[in-house]
Amino acid sequence: MDVISKGYVADRIYNYATLMRLKTSLVVLRYVCPSLYALWLAGKGRPDPLIVVIFILGAIVMRSAGWVINDYIDRDIDSKVARTRNRPLVTGKVSTREALILFAFLCFCAFLLVAFLNTLTIILAFVGLGLTILYPFCKRFFFSPELVVSFAICWGVVLAFAAQAGSVPFFALRVFAATVLLMISEATIYAIADRDEDLMIGLKSTAIFLKHYDRLVIGLLQFSGAFLLIYIGYKESLNYFYYIALGFAVGSLLYGQYLIKDYEAEKCIRAWKNYSWFWLIILIGVLIGYE
Repeated sequence: MDVISKGYVADRIYNYATLMRLKTSLVVLRYVCPSLYALWLAGKGRPDPLIVVIFILGAIVMRSAGWVINDYIDRDIDSKVARTRNRPLVTGKVSTREALILFAFLCFCAFLLVAFLNTLTIILAFVGLGLTILYPFCKRFFFSPELVVSFAICWGVVLAFAAQAGSVPFFALRVFAATVLLMISEATIYAIADRDEDLMIGLKSTAIFLKHYDRLVIGLLQFSGAFLLIYIGYKESLNYFYYIALGFAVGSLLYGQYLIKDYEAEKCIRAWKNYSWFWLIILIGVLIGYE
């Protein structure tokens, strides 16, 4: 009986972890790194260690919560798409009730973390939660749901300045803009991989809206984001190591453009995953840029 009980518990934990995408650990970088480099910029290279820990844990928790609510809202759509029809909510390995409880629990954990921060950060955190919940619905009626999900993911940049500096100065908005531009380009590459199936089931995406201008717009977004990152380095007087790191990061973007040139779904997913390294390189560049 004990063996059965332990096996059942292990199975539930595995299914919950799958729903939260905890198995795709590399992808966590795109959620953690933007908040961390914003913290370093807000703290002029010396952010509060406690805030750093809170933001790392908070990014992981809210990433998981975002995936749970996304899969809950999209469960009927996911059953019609080959790549998503094996997700736990579609197969019934996790019930809708369990998913909602798990989402509420993750949001509660996030609130406990943000409760250690100032009032402004707490207020702005609720805006981020709203964006997280809004995104899955946007696929049904908004031409660019990738814009909304990019705002949701990059909201950590705004929170970082609020937590570390106690305000959101104009410089923070520049950092936020650079991050959003690059995040939209990343999300659009992911949307290209799903374009045919999204068209079939009537969903909207930036890739569908842009049609054959997709790679051009992605390139413009990447160029604009990279230009702002150069400007940010200049304003912060970061050393030349930052610009070397930025050069490698831009190189990874060019490689991504090469991968998506033939619009093969598998290569588009590879280009999307490649962004995890991009964000890590930018974070490293900011870390060493203050030394």
